[in-house]
Amino acid sequence: MNLDEIKALPVPDMAADPAILYLWVTAQFLPDAFGVMAGWGFRYSTNMVWVKPPGGMGFRVRGEHETLLVGIRGKFPLPAPTDVPSSVYRTEKKAARHSAKPLYYMDLFDALYPDVAKVELFSRGAPRAGWVSWGNQVVTTERNL
Repeated sequence: MNLDEIKALPVPDMAADPAILYLWVTAQFLPDAFGVMAGWGFRYSTNMVWVKPPGGMGFRVRGEHETLLVGIRGKFPLPAPTDVPSSVYRTEKKAARHSAKPLYYMDLFDALYPDVAKVELFSRGAPRAGWVSWGNQVVTTERNL
């Protein structure tokens, strides 16, 4: 999808109010990601990084991390002070599908917000209990149909 098509997704209609958005972005698309976030009705709050040595691809620098932007819609509650996660997670990239992210993050979101409805846009894996998986690469089997 091109940037305009992504911005036009009906996320504002799907998202609750209040809501929290976690948006993966690579370095070269960071400025565009802020526009997507705003277009979907979220304001930037903070970010997290997944450090994934060894070095990755890049032109000016070798990318050894991916950024996860955090956006808020409405007055989404903060986690308890004892549950606030680190902004950095380090693990080597596993031999998985292109662009696959560590399950650590989905586990983290489940733990932080156990009673909140969750949607994974552009999912490339099998549906996860408690989540709606959306995308043309969702893995489907008889078991999870």
